[in-house]
Amino acid sequence: FADLPSGGSQTLEYRWSVPWAWAGDRGAGTYRLTIRGQPTIRPTALSLDVRAPEGMNIAHTTPPMQVSGGRAVWEGVLADGMIFEVRFQRSALGRVWADLVDFLGRPVFGLG
Repeated sequence: FADLPSGGSQTLEYRWSVPWAWAGDRGAGTYRLTIRGQPTIRPTALSLDVRAPEGMNIAHTTPPMQVSGGRAVWEGVLADGMIFEVRFQRSALGRVWADLVDFLGRPVFGLG
């Protein structure tokens, strides 16, 4: 919580890394973040920076974000319930390699 006097302002900055916060496999995946705003007299500004996992590229973002060098960035006024989705994927050769590694890692015979 941040207590602000009338007419005051404050910058809150949070940084965290959550490696398991996306749905996908070694070849491709999606990260989804929902941010809930609150009613304020002055609009709340948001700056969001999502970085691609190592070896992956950013294939698509919703809403449109600025994509450069493995980063997707969005800055603007926060609306209530904004959903940001960033899709990642390896290169075509990287996806083939990831599929091969997954296939070779599966057991040949099941126990049971």
